This record gives sequence, C-alpha cells and structure tokens, in this order.
Amino acid sequence: MIDWDKIGKFIAELRKESGMTQVDLSKRLYTSRENISKWERGINNPTTETLIELSKIFGVSVNELLAGERKTEVNVERIDNISANALKEGDVKVKKMLIKSIIIIVGILLIFFIYYFISTYNTIYVY
Repeated sequence: MIDWDKIGKFIAELRKESGMTQVDLSKRLYTSRENISKWERGINNPTTETLIELSKIFGVSVNELLAGERKTEVNVERIDNISANALKEGDVKVKKMLIKSIIIIVGILLIFFIYYFISTYNTIYVY
C-alpha cells in the first residue's frame, strides 16, 4: 500500500531543498500550484508520468518517491523492491472513480427519461 501522505511530505522536502516554491515546481510540471499543494498534503496524488518527471527534477528514483524517503544502506532492499504495480495502484483508483461517475450519470439520465415519459404519457396521441 502506498502512503501518499509520506510521499507528499517527501515531495515538499525535496522541493524546499531545491529552493523551489510550489509555483516554481508547478511551472516546471505544467500544472497548478494547487495540485502541488494537494500532493504535498496527501489529498491528491501525482500521475505516473508526473512521478517520473519529479524524479528527474529532484534527482531521486521513482522508487524513492514511492517510498517517501531517500535510499540508504538500511532501507536499500525495501526501496529497490517497490514494484511498478505501486504506480498502477493510483491509475486503478482513477479508473474506478471514472466508472462510478459514468454509472451515476447514466442513472440520472435514466431517471429523467422515465420521468419525462410518465409526465407526457397522457399527452401522446396516436393518429
């Protein structure tokens, strides 16, 4: 399981070490300052592509970003074993949320269609 709060704090730490503001980082990543803030607070998480770009900007590996800490002699094995499946976890959550949203929209449209049909049923004339 990925600890997005820990990752967010690590991103904030790396950003501050680099002497960057949230605005500076947002410009480099072509995103909003609000997104950077949400990542750093663990409210939202960066995409796979953004994690790769962050690793390039800060000079750390994607595995270090996903672990939320720098690689040391003590944690090298654990960090090296973080798999690509961790990256997919965030993408799966987005897909599930998208599917739920589509189901809700279809349900609302169906309710409106049924309401319209019932309300106009007596006014339909067949010639």
